[in-house]
Amino acid sequence: MLVLRELVRRRIVVESCPTSNLVVANLDQPPLLTLLETADLRVALATDDPGFLGVFPRAELRHVVRQEYRERLLATAAQASFVRRAEDGPAS
Repeated sequence: MLVLRELVRRRIVVESCPTSNLVVANLDQPPLLTLLETADLRVALATDDPGFLGVFPRAELRHVVRQEYRERLLATAAQASFVRRAEDGPAS
């Protein structure tokens, strides 16, 4: 829990890759729900090597049952993205 508190304090975004967690890490359950249930933790959904695992972000998002979690994941990903939209203009 100390690590999670420190991530919250520093406002660090944690990417969770559920399919990769199950396949590569050989876990019984990915930690995504635990991460989402941690108050104020910034969590984004991601995939590790979608070509190899055959899973893409949209498919990962379907596994997130609660709508408020989906909205939170998408909002955090948009805020944390390094990709700028054309209408945002150049980074300063």
